[in-house]
Amino acid sequence: MKPLFGLILAAFAAPALAGRVKAITPPDMDGIVYLEEVVVQGDRTLAAARVAIKDAEDRFYRRWNELNTDPQYDVFCSRYARTGTLLVVPRCEGAFVQEAEARAAREVFGDLTGVVFLVRDVVPWLAPYLEEHQVELKRRALEMAAKDTELKRALFERARLARHYAELRKEKFKDHWIAR
Repeated sequence: MKPLFGLILAAFAAPALAGRVKAITPPDMDGIVYLEEVVVQGDRTLAAARVAIKDAEDRFYRRWNELNTDPQYDVFCSRYARTGTLLVVPRCEGAFVQEAEARAAREVFGDLTGVVFLVRDVVPWLAPYLEEHQVELKRRALEMAAKDTELKRALFERARLARHYAELRKEKFKDHWIAR
């Protein structure tokens, strides 16, 4: 469900980026005798940045589930996704996905439990059904984020952290071909 963040953030970021940025300075700089210096030191590892991004996503989904009134559009995350590799990546999706995959698996395999592999490719109605509901989930999330400050804040925080992660990764691998 990562594309959900990009779509929603783009809708809110455009007006903010279109405005002008002004520096805020005191009227009389000569009157300042003492300036405080605040140094913030944090963990600058890629792993810490990934954890921070996941935390922001979790805040978004937690708030979304609090505000959402239709249980089929509640979003749940698991640590497993089918990637075709041994990598384990988070998989966040609406409850309608789990429900539809289970229904499709019962259609194909009968009463066998725990069998939900390749079902998306076998059952003809599943892909259009999921796509239609994904569009509706994104529409609802955009509408809700426009109304709820906490939801919007989680989106912007996740985007800021993703940008920070990209900068850290670029710096870490600047002398390696992998970062290009």
